[in-house]
Amino acid sequence: MNISLPEQLKKKIQSRITKGDFSTPSDYVRHLVREDLSKQEEQLELARLIQEGIDSGMSDKTTEQLFSEIRNRIKRKST
Repeated sequence: MNISLPEQLKKKIQSRITKGDFSTPSDYVRHLVREDLSKQEEQLELARLIQEGIDSGMSDKTTEQLFSEIRNRIKRKST
């Protein structure tokens, strides 16, 4: 696979290599692809969780009851 980049981007990539952040341009591109794929997975998971919340409907509990339950869960996890 060959990728064409403008000179300005090539210089920025080379700067990252010179600083020791990456050993080759390929290492840098692999890093960016992995980050992008990870971010995409996180976005899909967030969309799934949002839809799960929407599908679950309205709660009969008050906001104060919900926050109280959340605080109690946090306390139990921290002990």
